[in-house]
Amino acid sequence: MVSNFFNLKGVKVNNINIRKRAFKIYKEHHKNIKISDIAKYLNVSVNTVYSWKRRDEWDKRINSKVGAP
Repeated sequence: MVSNFFNLKGVKVNNINIRKRAFKIYKEHHKNIKISDIAKYLNVSVNTVYSWKRRDEWDKRINSKVGAP
């Protein structure tokens, strides 16, 4: 039987998808959502979401301009 969780550099693939969903929720709410609400919705620790936000620089990614000037 094949597991639904394949390790990728120590991170489970399922967690990567949740991490992307967390950023998408944050971005769609224009940064006007509590991190604790995102954590509760995705059923993960608040500290985990704060860590993702800091490590992935969510605010920078949202505020940066993408594409040609």
